[in-house]
Amino acid sequence: MEDPRPRPIQPEVPRQKVLILDLNGLLLRTYKGVAEAERAREFGHLPVSPVGSRMTYVPRVGVSSFLAAVATKFTLIIWTSRTSRKMYMLLNDMEERGFFQTHVSRHSVVYG
Repeated sequence: MEDPRPRPIQPEVPRQKVLILDLNGLLLRTYKGVAEAERAREFGHLPVSPVGSRMTYVPRVGVSSFLAAVATKFTLIIWTSRTSRKMYMLLNDMEERGFFQTHVSRHSVVYG
């Protein structure tokens, strides 16, 4: 017989993903969510563009819908020849303002 007491509500864990792109938007590597590997390859052809300050990136057409399907919060690493910057990006920022406002961590992260 099933327990009639209500079950406690489990907090929703945000889906997270790590994407590593070069400054042209080419997807170099992806972590977590191996099932989305096929769609991640599609994302590699849809680069982000730096505009204004280096902390603001506007996604190309089609990128936002891909990201929404993959994760609610994700880490984007923009790769340069000298270093990479780890950025935590929230989809609700894009939905509210039309672009991603990124938060650059204090430490550079380089994946070899």
